[in-house]
Amino acid sequence: QVNDGMGGLKTQVSSLLPSFKTMAIAGAAAFGAVAAFTTKAVQAAMEDERSQALLAKQLQTTFGASDQLIQSTERLIAAQQLLTGESDTNLRSALGGLTRATGDYSKATGLLTLAQDISAATGADLTAVSISLGKASLGNFTALKKLGVPLDENVIKSKDFSKVLDTLNTTFAGASATAADTFGGRLKIIRGQFGEIVETIGAALLPYLDKFAKFLVDKVAPAVQRVTSVIGEDGLIAGFQQLILNLVVPEHRLFQHLET
Repeated sequence: QVNDGMGGLKTQVSSLLPSFKTMAIAGAAAFGAVAAFTTKAVQAAMEDERSQALLAKQLQTTFGASDQLIQSTERLIAAQQLLTGESDTNLRSALGGLTRATGDYSKATGLLTLAQDISAATGADLTAVSISLGKASLGNFTALKKLGVPLDENVIKSKDFSKVLDTLNTTFAGASATAADTFGGRLKIIRGQFGEIVETIGAALLPYLDKFAKFLVDKVAPAVQRVTSVIGEDGLIAGFQQLILNLVVPEHRLFQHLET
């Protein structure tokens, strides 16, 4: 009877194994999906943080910008993104370049709108267009011509940027709004807003990852340097001894560091 019972149990366990395997595969897949999303969110937040910092630095360098100007510029970027679906990272990069080229906030923001119109009409990416406009503001119109932007030769010879702007505005004004008011344009705007959600989630994780990175730089990196130094000076065995000494540090210090 005992053998019969064990045999029955074995049969039941065997029958459950496929279910356990399926659960394990599903669990691994779910973990992988969460890990991939987290990585994407953090990467997006890092790029967003970097673009904000670079634009703020450019505004401070060019205009001695106050926090108020920087905040109002961020609101401008957010509004433009909602209107056209262009990523805020690209918008900040374009505005930063135009600010460097013109040294004038009003001109830079005006050229940013024009750059989006030209980009929408020609299919050229916003970065390339904004760089070309920046060069044109300094009298170099070659980059605009290479993008396929039609310019009258007499206007080019005159080196008069205001005349070039008149031509460009006449040709391209409103193109980005027209593109946004299509099915594809609406999808682009929706994707952009979902991207903002992902960035927000990543931004919430960044402070913890930053503390962890600081711990690695301040504590782990010097310890590794000591180990390699000992190996170089006293040999491999002494290096392993130094490694063991470093590993004796209580693990809870890491968690205390992350909690502070």
